[in-house]
Amino acid sequence: MKSTLEQLSVENATFIKSLRKRTLKLYVTKSGKPRTRLNEKDLYQRNILEVCCRLHSTINTLSLSRFLLEEEFKSKNSKGNKGDILRYHIEYFFIKVTTYRDLIFKLINQVYDFEIEENMSLKKKIKKQIKNQNLSEVTTLLDGLDTIMEKIIPIRNKIAHGSYYNDIDLLLIEAMNITKQTDNNEYKNTIKRFNLTSIFFMYSIELMLAKHLKFVYKTLLPTRRLIEKKKTKHN
Repeated sequence: MKSTLEQLSVENATFIKSLRKRTLKLYVTKSGKPRTRLNEKDLYQRNILEVCCRLHSTINTLSLSRFLLEEEFKSKNSKGNKGDILRYHIEYFFIKVTTYRDLIFKLINQVYDFEIEENMSLKKKIKKQIKNQNLSEVTTLLDGLDTIMEKIIPIRNKIAHGSYYNDIDLLLIEAMNITKQTDNNEYKNTIKRFNLTSIFFMYSIELMLAKHLKFVYKTLLPTRRLIEKKKTKHN
């Protein structure tokens, strides 16, 4: 599965590349053993790197979900009910996608060294800190995140409550599978129409997340550099 140009661009962002170069230093000793003792700067960088890895993994997983849906669409030897398979990939994608939002708040927490406990109230406490410290640059990136989530959350909620599957194409696909009417043009055209619409929307979300993460990295890099310098002086 090939990464999109936007994903490749994010992978090459200075923010993440500079941390990845230090991966061995942060996790392994010279003797090849797991590193358990870190100075303040190294611990700071490792905590950030771990959140970044989870962010990249989330976007890659979403891409994989879309890719598998595309492959299922192309496959002529698919086993199982097409409606069930489509439902599975779409559910997974839209339930997984909100993980990105949670991780962005965790990244802000780590980069700004807020030391806020990561629990259900993290988002609320982060926003309070941002307001108290007048961090306008973070407010801007969170506004961008809200714009993306406004397109996603309604669909996720519909999936959670079952109303998303009232789509006439999906209902027709499932009905034709149940009644074994899968070898006709109406079935094939319905599958094609539903898949193309879903795949296009999923792909557009991937691009939005990749572009947003690139913006996040660019916004947070100066603060990370500043705090790293402070922690170097303390070592």
